[in-house]
Amino acid sequence: TALDVTVEAEVLNLVKELRRRHGMAILFISHNLRTVAQVCDRVAVMYAGEIVEEGPIRTIFEGPRHPYTIGLFDCLPTSGWRRGGGRLRPMPGQAPPPAERAPGCRFANRCEHAIPDLCTGEPIPLRPAAQPASHRVRCARLGNLASRRTVETDEDPVASGIAEAAQPDASETALRLRGVGKRFTQARGLFGRVSRTVAALREVDLDVRRSGTLAIVGESGSGKSTLARVVCGLSLADAGSIELDGVEVGRVGLDRRPPDIKRRLQMVFQNPDSTLNPSHTVGYALQRTVRRLENLPREAARDRVRRMLEIVRIPADHEGRYPDQLSGGQKQRVAIARSLVGNPEIVIADEPVSALDVSVQAAIINLLNDLQEEYATTLIFISHDLSVVRYLADTVAVMYLGQVVEFGPAEAVFRPPFHPYTEALLSAVPSLVPGTDSQRIVLDDAPGDSDVPRRGCPFAPRCTRKIGPVCENEPPPRRDFESRHYLTCHMAPRDLLDLAGV
Repeated sequence: TALDVTVEAEVLNLVKELRRRHGMAILFISHNLRTVAQVCDRVAVMYAGEIVEEGPIRTIFEGPRHPYTIGLFDCLPTSGWRRGGGRLRPMPGQAPPPAERAPGCRFANRCEHAIPDLCTGEPIPLRPAAQPASHRVRCARLGNLASRRTVETDEDPVASGIAEAAQPDASETALRLRGVGKRFTQARGLFGRVSRTVAALREVDLDVRRSGTLAIVGESGSGKSTLARVVCGLSLADAGSIELDGVEVGRVGLDRRPPDIKRRLQMVFQNPDSTLNPSHTVGYALQRTVRRLENLPREAARDRVRRMLEIVRIPADHEGRYPDQLSGGQKQRVAIARSLVGNPEIVIADEPVSALDVSVQAAIINLLNDLQEEYATTLIFISHDLSVVRYLADTVAVMYLGQVVEFGPAEAVFRPPFHPYTEALLSAVPSLVPGTDSQRIVLDDAPGDSDVPRRGCPFAPRCTRKIGPVCENEPPPRRDFESRHYLTCHMAPRDLLDLAGV
């Protein structure tokens, strides 16, 4: 679930190879529909403890018949969408708990096609759909509802408008990073007597455009989360500068930052279970945050909290609940509300949707979009899900072993010219179309240790497009293209432009 795209692709290939070699049967449980499409022959869709649709993978992925299955596909950001090209469609409501499951269709209270007497009276059996007979659906209105699904496409309907909007201007830069470096010392050997220095960040230069979304992508160990921790003050930069509207914050720890700087720069962590205090209610956690950041009176803080809970769509009666009384999606909404309740200018979201099911993920993505449009918040979005990145981001920074190897507007990064590392990441994204012959670029070995000094390109030992000893021995030059898109590579610009689209 939480693996980066290259490791995910390796695991999926291993599963397929083991099945082929040993003739194994595999029961594959996942909420990631793209991996299901690449691994499975048949699929059973479950809701509230029972199977609502079952059949051959291609039949269900190309023509789902149950409203819940259709809703799952509608939640996905497809490859042709861009932010502004259409909202995701999360399903309203939640699955009923086991003690409250009514007779009849358990999805009826969330289904736009439900007819009370027909759908909620008697238990509904799994019935064969028209063709093939092995495709079965648990729906009282099976004969009345047509198959419907958002079709994945390679078209780019709104790229022309984004290309212009995504170009950052110096006067619009909210956060400026120049030459940022961060090193850690790790103990090794018996009793930790031997130590080594690991360069987690090396010479990172980034401009974060005000009111835009910068996505940071890369494999595990590329430095994404370290960069987030340095920006928000949980770690201190060893080199370079980080300026928030001209104020240096990179060398100032969180405990030494003034309240105004803390308020202006907030973070949403990947796992709300580890960041929400289990002994604090939702209301207390949010009120404590806003009172510490803005020193508001108690009543004003309560009013702010109630307004924020309404914005993130948490029911008012949940204000007195504890984290263990909330669903995973609700806890992530509370974490987002806590980061936004002080009206920050910049929010860093570190893998905020990686462990959520597709409906909750769609709701969180829509929420981030809505909040950004309403409050002009600048968003730094860290993710390994390139489909979500393509939908959400204005600009993208690709990191490898602590360095930015490619940067530019989202639609420029997702088409040639690619950095060879970006090309490999994009080729590893599984298709939503079952049976697609993936032309994945296989990267040998792991990224390697960031404590090994490299004279040349850091990606050279794994690069499938290495052109010779120059890649190993000389730092790669920066190649600038249109729309402020650049990458660092020894390949000639013409050869980079000739790379086939992934």
